[in-house]
Amino acid sequence: MQSYEYSEDFLDWLLSNEEASHLFEKIVGHSAKKSDFETIGVEIVAKCGGLPIAIKTIANALKNKSPRIWKDAVNQLSNSNPRKIQGMDADLSSIELSYEFLKCKEVKSLFQLCGLLKDGSRIAVDDLLRYVMGLRLLTNADTLEAARNRVHTLIDNLKSASLLFDGDSEDHAKMHRIIHAIAVSIAAEKLLFNIQNVADLKEELDKIDEAPTAISIPFRGIYELPERLGFLKLKLFLFFTENLSLQIPDPFFEGMTELRVLDLTGFRFHSLPSSLGCLINLRTLSLENCLVVDVAIIGDLKKLEILSLKHSSIEQLPREIGQLTCLKLLDLSNCSKLKEIRPNVISNLTRLEELYMGNSFTQWKVEGQSNASLGELKQLSRLTTLEVHIPDAQVMPQDLVFVELERFRICIGDVWSWSDGYETSKTLKLQLNNSTYLGYGMKMLLKRTEDLHLDELAGFKNVVHELDDEEGFARLRHLHVHNGPEILHILNSDGRVGTFPLLESLFLHNLINLEKVCDGKVRLNEDDKSFSNLRIIKVEGCHRVKHLFPFSLVKNLLQLQKVKVTDCTNLKLIVGKESENSAHKNGSISGVYFRKLHFLKLQHLPQLTSSGFDLETPTNTQGSNPGIIAEGDPKDFTSLFNERVVFPSLKKLKLSSINVEKIWLNSFSAIESWGKNLTKLTVEKCGRLKFLFSSSMVNGLEQLQQLDISHCKSMNEVINTRVGRDDNMIEMVFPKLVSLQLSHLPKLTRFGIGDSVEFPSLCQLQIACCPNLKIFICSCTEEMSSEKNIHTTQTQPLFDEKVEVSFAATSSYIFILDLHILSFGFLLYFLASCFSFLRV
Repeated sequence: MQSYEYSEDFLDWLLSNEEASHLFEKIVGHSAKKSDFETIGVEIVAKCGGLPIAIKTIANALKNKSPRIWKDAVNQLSNSNPRKIQGMDADLSSIELSYEFLKCKEVKSLFQLCGLLKDGSRIAVDDLLRYVMGLRLLTNADTLEAARNRVHTLIDNLKSASLLFDGDSEDHAKMHRIIHAIAVSIAAEKLLFNIQNVADLKEELDKIDEAPTAISIPFRGIYELPERLGFLKLKLFLFFTENLSLQIPDPFFEGMTELRVLDLTGFRFHSLPSSLGCLINLRTLSLENCLVVDVAIIGDLKKLEILSLKHSSIEQLPREIGQLTCLKLLDLSNCSKLKEIRPNVISNLTRLEELYMGNSFTQWKVEGQSNASLGELKQLSRLTTLEVHIPDAQVMPQDLVFVELERFRICIGDVWSWSDGYETSKTLKLQLNNSTYLGYGMKMLLKRTEDLHLDELAGFKNVVHELDDEEGFARLRHLHVHNGPEILHILNSDGRVGTFPLLESLFLHNLINLEKVCDGKVRLNEDDKSFSNLRIIKVEGCHRVKHLFPFSLVKNLLQLQKVKVTDCTNLKLIVGKESENSAHKNGSISGVYFRKLHFLKLQHLPQLTSSGFDLETPTNTQGSNPGIIAEGDPKDFTSLFNERVVFPSLKKLKLSSINVEKIWLNSFSAIESWGKNLTKLTVEKCGRLKFLFSSSMVNGLEQLQQLDISHCKSMNEVINTRVGRDDNMIEMVFPKLVSLQLSHLPKLTRFGIGDSVEFPSLCQLQIACCPNLKIFICSCTEEMSSEKNIHTTQTQPLFDEKVEVSFAATSSYIFILDLHILSFGFLLYFLASCFSFLRV
């Protein structure tokens, strides 16, 4: 257990549950271990959520107090009232002081708004943006783009003050439960009220003496609403419900002309309340996750700037919405039932800056028909954000240009399913059956795209040359190319430099005629950044590709971290030459180092012979570099990995259905080249493989935690000692191996030969369907004896004193199945002597 200095400034990190309990118990003393205190203490620690300042202040407040006071503390924490816990008011001043030190009014206002949301929930940046825009809380932020940038800045300020924490994406943040309670309290002082769980909402509202500025009811147990809300000066009203039967009375909003922001989430409306039309100064209206049919009344809200119907059940966007000429943002995301948008509704919204229609309306028509047309978007000159799905590319106007877009998610074609898994804010998914649809506007959009998905591109042979020949996708970060039967190359690099300078990931799938990723000599110089940021490459079903990377490109792949190659039937090499006469143009080549590669998966590659490059070396050259091996030389194909291509940082390696006899060259340095950082090794369905590695490599596997070998029909031992064997003792240690699995190895007779093998960290041992496994490890003398007495019927122990295993975890287990030559008595002896904690 760590030792902590419990100072007032340790607000910006969280404790584990064990650490939190230790801190709480250290402060409250022996009371924490008493039976009538212990359960309550566990609940209190859980309510604090690992926040050190909260645990410290509450523990000090409860020290030497009775169980009744502890129970009251739990209740107050559940209702966001930590100030009512005696002794906490002074200690919580550290959080309030962080708030007071905030330098500007805007960031304080944003903190108060966070206090109006449900405690423990994700805080969406877009929600905060829409609220602050409706309330006019930001200065010098007239556009949504400027306001969004400002909100992100304010959130960063709150994070710096440890009042907010990172969420699961840059679009979300989190606020700790205790900090949220303080935010609720501070907001209430400013007449912004977060209504807690109450039995009677009307009674609770009657307790508010002064005219409130904001009221929030976030997912509370409310089952009935008053006839009228009645707060005429209210500017913001948030109501989130999960009660399917709750209805808003028609007169509910009467007289509330000052209301600027209204968020009603989760309602099942029979119809929208008629008093909604009274909100003549409303700027932000959100009806998310609502069951609603007719939204025509919204057309009366002429000052509305932000309208969100996200996840609603609307089937039609009526022509009345076209009257909202002040509208800056329209969110129709995930309105899956929306089939009709009346013509000219969208084109009338000339001030629109952001339009969200992902997983929503797709019934686009050509102009002059009964539904909306894409041509209407040309009237939206201020548009900076667009999310839209266009199943039929033929309805797109050729002159549709989106020069001003800062964010876009656009799907063109009927093969795409809309999802939230987007890598960047500039995503284009493109399916074009005819290149004539690739007009000027689309080419301009391609130049600005960061995440590009291409599917079924008919008429295209070279992706870069035909889609962005001028700039070489200078901004692209992620490229997915699928099902292009005519594509021959991703890049034709002759005469080009600086292609894909920012590309982070490349995914190629089912390109049945793809010959090379790069065609022609890649002309790299010191200033060329082509592929220099590539981190991930996945290739699947590209049957004509013979090598993955040309050698001249590899020197730029300094950031490569993950490689996955599957089902490429003609792939022979990972790194290969560009052309028949290019072998020595760059001089002597001693090897290639992928220094950051930590994941490598090679699967279903029947022609793969080597990771190295097949460079030709003249046979009469004296003193040639040993890393260059003549093409066609038999030893060039004896091992999959050798000193020519090295992965010093490799952590996870999976080999499946690879037709090689050996994986590593016998003289290959395991520690320096691949084994030093390896944590997981999986080998399966490698039918020609007779052993996995030599005994000299074992001590290089210091970090190996998981070893899985299965369905290798020719493997007779895991560790081979025959090559380079001497008379020294062979002691093998796998210091961190946690899991060892051997299955469906019909010729396996032993794990290896040596004087001992140790597994000090093993937690799982699984041996299945290895019918010829006679002994786990045998010494050299035993091997000779075994060879002389090969026909003996004497039963040998599978495990003996040469195998040292330490099972220290209660979750450890051993599974042994179908060992025809196993002596059960020896197995029991092994279990009793080697495993301290075991489940069989």
